[in-house]
Amino acid sequence: MYIWTAGSAVSVFKNTRMRQNDSSRITLHAARGMEVSAQILLREYADFDITDVTVAGLPDDVRAEIRYQDYITYNDGIPYPDILSRTAPHVKAQTTQGVWVTFFVGENAVPGARPIQCTVRTSAGDFTAAVVLTVYPAVLPTPA
Repeated sequence: MYIWTAGSAVSVFKNTRMRQNDSSRITLHAARGMEVSAQILLREYADFDITDVTVAGLPDDVRAEIRYQDYITYNDGIPYPDILSRTAPHVKAQTTQGVWVTFFVGENAVPGARPIQCTVRTSAGDFTAAVVLTVYPAVLPTPA
């Protein structure tokens, strides 16, 4: 199983492959009152199912939400990244599947860097991605 991470601004297609400098570790930066996301990407030679995703080491006043990348195919036959789903997918061999982890940082979160472990449980085994969430002392105001 190949496992690597990408930021939220990266469009990952089913044919996206891990590059030589990709890593299963990512650093995210957030002010208090903000949300930030990252993608955990998985690819295998055989079909597999994602059975669960757990997040360990969350600091107080930070919560995580898990979503799975869904795809839509247009007339050109290419599956494009589309909505994020709550349903864990069956993943076909030789395709890449994105697991999105969004961290919601509360307004009272303690500033600093925190290590977080995200474990993706699959029918092919368990795989862990390391996230460092750095919270800054600035607070984003709540919209009125």
